[in-house]
Amino acid sequence: MYWFARPPWIRWAVSACLLVAAFALEVRGPLTTQHWFATADIAAGTPLSPDQFRAVRVPAGLFPVVEPHGFARTEIYAGDPLIDGHVVDDPVRVPEGWWVLEISVPARLRVGQTVLLVVLDSDVPATVNGVAVALDATDDPFGGRSVVGSIAVPSAEAAAVAVAAATGNITVLTAND
Repeated sequence: MYWFARPPWIRWAVSACLLVAAFALEVRGPLTTQHWFATADIAAGTPLSPDQFRAVRVPAGLFPVVEPHGFARTEIYAGDPLIDGHVVDDPVRVPEGWWVLEISVPARLRVGQTVLLVVLDSDVPATVNGVAVALDATDDPFGGRSVVGSIAVPSAEAAAVAVAAATGNITVLTAND
């Protein structure tokens, strides 16, 4: 008779262990880690420090681990997570003997990126190499965005570039760095 067979204790024990393990995994929840998020807008070129950010728990592996150190490579907006593309270790330095002037630049320009300035004041356009030292982006009330950049240029061409910038006869070219 089958009624007198032994009960399946091993099967019941394994089932109970699986049930307890599944319950423990469900209660524990996903693995999380702390990540830095900006508390206010940070301009490109600004030195980064932990007091400009707040640590927020996010799922592990969502963002690469980046500490707030060095300088902001691009503008960081309030609420943005800190990622590798936002941080550069060394500040942008103006080369010896170069002058810095402010001109309107493309919105995608980054601090430290080289630019080619085309001066249109004469019959033959001249080109001047420059380096973006700082950027200041502003939003207009109609949804547009304009960026004014501090561009370092060699002292020999500084006067010609300044005159062209004042008259609006300058074009800023960027490479895809």
